Amino acid sequence: MDVIFSSLRFFVSGTPRGALIEIQRAQGKLCPQLEKLVCPSAFLTSKSLQFMSCMMSAVREQGTVPVTARLPHGTRANLRDLLNQERMRRAALAANPRWNTQRLSRRRMSEVRAAWRLRLAVMRHDGELLDTLDALVAFGVRRELEERGWDRLWPACPPMARSAGRWPGSREGGFPEQLSFRLPASLESQVRAACWYTSARAIADLQDWQDHYRAVLAKRRRPPSGMDDVFVIYDRLAARITTTGSVWRAGVCKGIETASRLNGPYRR
Repeated sequence: MDVIFSSLRFFVSGTPRGALIEIQRAQGKLCPQLEKLVCPSAFLTSKSLQFMSCMMSAVREQGTVPVTARLPHGTRANLRDLLNQERMRRAALAANPRWNTQRLSRRRMSEVRAAWRLRLAVMRHDGELLDTLDALVAFGVRRELEERGWDRLWPACPPMARSAGRWPGSREGGFPEQLSFRLPASLESQVRAACWYTSARAIADLQDWQDHYRAVLAKRRRPPSGMDDVFVIYDRLAARITTTGSVWRAGVCKGIETASRLNGPYRR
């Protein structure tokens, strides 16, 4: 997906040759068909737009999945204000004469509209325009993965990583607001795999702790005398576990920070 958006970035900036180079890097070989299709004179032509639209379709075919995050109080109101400001910026961008379709032929009109859609897709992916909730969160989650060094390929998750219910050590308390959004399926899987494989040992140790002390702690509101250290061990193990929920919260936070910079002060 990164290769697709990298090539799209060159394309919408008016340098389709750069898009071809990015594709060739991914393929490791020269593709004469693409050489003819994506050339400097091909910008905003029917064939080049058709080609780049096919690349966008490849992204869409991966699909999205629903995600729900628990967030601190006030997050939803903050998001609502920022998204409204970003939509105003999108309207200002759309007012550029470059995207004006008045008095154009039907063919030319469809080409300009397709180019505008491609431009929006690249800007949203790069965090230059975060006018939808899904775009804002997806951008923030990708930045969170980069900061953690987790933006790489991971093995597929085992079935237990997708089991219903909270992970061991999950601490979702204290977050009164819920927010639902959709993320690319590949991004959601990447986050889940990264959390699982970096936390698997701590999860196993915590499950062993629970099995060992479950009978002792059953129906007790307070730990028995002399067992305070046992809960210190629990906290230590839980701190080593990164849940998907913590990544969603961090992603929302980073998306909000980026949108705030884009709109402070408001710029066109």
